Amino acid sequence: MAKARQIWKMEEFQPAATGGTLEDPFQEARVTMPRSGEIIAALRNAAREGSLSASFILGRLYDEGWGVGRNPRVATHWYLRAGEGGLPEALYFVASAYYAGDGVARNQKRAIAWYKKAAAAGDRGADFALAVAVLQGDGVRKDEAAGVRLLTTISRHDADAMDYLACHYLKRGRFLLAKKWAVRAARSGHEFAQGRLAEIEKARSIHRTLDARKRERKR
Repeated sequence: MAKARQIWKMEEFQPAATGGTLEDPFQEARVTMPRSGEIIAALRNAAREGSLSASFILGRLYDEGWGVGRNPRVATHWYLRAGEGGLPEALYFVASAYYAGDGVARNQKRAIAWYKKAAAAGDRGADFALAVAVLQGDGVRKDEAAGVRLLTTISRHDADAMDYLACHYLKRGRFLLAKKWAVRAARSGHEFAQGRLAEIEKARSIHRTLDARKRERKR
């Protein structure tokens, strides 16, 4: 549904909290609670009693299939409960569910509304999502120039924005700009940057070959 995020500590239910970014939160939870069913039951009880953190963690577990069968519909139910209650960490995930139609009917306008809430709460991933939406016209009026400006601003702290700008310029045949952003993404450690640079060089080579053929035909 969405890029992996931190599983936030839930003070009301310490055994299920990882306080970190473990791929599987049960790696730590099993130390004090070996059976994942006990964790889910305790989280459900806490959520029913009003814990927004518990609702959010349940959303993450069902979203990723950690200790339970993956169920996007159930995940979105818990994300919505946490998000509607005002938990900042849940806002991005509600937005992403509506954006992708994962566990809920796809609704771009609702996705944008939730991304705006997440961005207002300081979620940088939501800033990126909104910039892409403006660039592509997803749920908002399409404005490529504004989208590029937003991505350029976000790129100061987001390698995904750098990579996206590289792709954007590559698709438009603006190879020097594409390479510039891919190089920046590589320097920031983006996982796809090296592959992107190779893709740009390949496209550039093909473009040069085609241009050379055209010149030959005109002679």
